[in-house]
Amino acid sequence: MAPRITLRPINESNWEEAAKLELRPEQEEFIFSNLWSIAESRFHAELHPMAIMNGQTMVGFLMWGKLPKDGKMWLLRFMIDRRWQGSGFGTIALEQLLEEVRDAGVAELEVGFHPDNETAKRLYVRAGFELTGIAHWGELTARKTFQG
Repeated sequence: MAPRITLRPINESNWEEAAKLELRPEQEEFIFSNLWSIAESRFHAELHPMAIMNGQTMVGFLMWGKLPKDGKMWLLRFMIDRRWQGSGFGTIALEQLLEEVRDAGVAELEVGFHPDNETAKRLYVRAGFELTGIAHWGELTARKTFQG
């Protein structure tokens, strides 16, 4: 059966479930926790935390939005729970996010990730992101440009 991946906003009814999603131990150094991201989004209305759903099952988490520091749109968090990694859910969820962001009129989307995270690098490059270098905070960055 094909996955039915959808993106849903994080809200009062699902934030705890999102906070409990886990990475593999060797991946934990790669991104902040979902709980951190959810808390951050409560103080910055321009951030959009989203649950990645397969039907009624939450399989991942992402957060995107405009950073006040630089005025750019960023994909700030993107993770698939360790139990669901390798299922193709991340690829489908990223495609859906990119469509949503493009439809919102965003011209470019930036992403940063740990330089040792080869899985993330492959995912973003396959989705059309172009690597842009190492940021001053140490992450490898990439940019997706949307055509009119």
